[in-house]
Amino acid sequence: MTESKGKKIFILILILLIASASVLLIFMGLRGKGSDETGKISDTVTYATGLPFEPQDLEDITETAEGDTVRATFLASGAEVAIPPKSRIILAFNTACLDSDYGVPDETTPVLLSYEMLDMPLFWEIEVYAFAHPEMDRDILQSLLWYLSSRDRFGFDEFGEDEQALLLEIDPDAQEIIDSYKYQQDISVKNFSFGEDLPEEIVAQSVPGTALYAKVIRTDFYDYTEIEIYNPSDEPQTFSLLKEGVGVLSLVPQGWVKFVEIGDLNLGVEGGKFSVIGETIRTPADSGVILVSEDGERIFLNPSSELSSKELQEIFGEQTSHPLFIEKAEAEVNWEYLIPKRRDKFQMKQPTSTTGRRG
Repeated sequence: MTESKGKKIFILILILLIASASVLLIFMGLRGKGSDETGKISDTVTYATGLPFEPQDLEDITETAEGDTVRATFLASGAEVAIPPKSRIILAFNTACLDSDYGVPDETTPVLLSYEMLDMPLFWEIEVYAFAHPEMDRDILQSLLWYLSSRDRFGFDEFGEDEQALLLEIDPDAQEIIDSYKYQQDISVKNFSFGEDLPEEIVAQSVPGTALYAKVIRTDFYDYTEIEIYNPSDEPQTFSLLKEGVGVLSLVPQGWVKFVEIGDLNLGVEGGKFSVIGETIRTPADSGVILVSEDGERIFLNPSSELSSKELQEIFGEQTSHPLFIEKAEAEVNWEYLIPKRRDKFQMKQPTSTTGRRG
């Protein structure tokens, strides 16, 4: 990276250390409306406040021979492992920050698990390469994730020689792919719902597509995380970090918000699908989108809508009688409260050989 970029990364790292920022990105504190009011918006992922099993009833295999086998298998595969039935185990992971604007999560933060894709060129190819090459320089990996997905939208020539060489190794057409990439196209944002009255104790959450549950028990900056995985079922369950066509397993904290830039507007996306073409936002035929302004106003754009940034500015300034406007939630969204609380979304990467211990 250039000297200025290196300084930016260093500053971001300091911010992450102070603010505990990366994957806890934005615990979404915004409440979505029901499907009867908004039509089809997006998949909703809801924070569970209780468990259908008692964790202490499961066999703890963390420091057993069976646990050693699970870790060895996971390290060999790099991306998935079978968790034995009626068991729980603590596994340690290398992690990566998926958004440089925010801070690092810890075990006191409610999180949801979701498979996510970043809006950036070569995201899937970089992920596949990283999982196949655990020796990959993690600083370079982190810089690629940050700068290819950031609002700065770096071109290929803005990266240093090491980054360029790696990108070309990942894909010989990397320069053309990066420089021609169109951001904010066909974006789908899940509605991450945490509700209002969360229990004081952090509750394990379900791992998508499995009978597994997991919760963070320890973090060390943004690049190391220990989680405890629970399998209350009677069958082995596969725990995967990477799913083709779906994304990488990510921890999404309460309050996380996806931002979209439309002309001079910077809006939060509470859920839905959209594309931005120039200064115009469009929604597909199968989904609308809920947008939130910095002062907390929320509007729902119907499926098959197309509005310019100027029209959006007018809508946000009008009353709720506007045909595209949905009434604000009963409890006013306190955007100013959310901003200091924003945390970054982070991704769990290769497992490490370090085992966690309760303390």
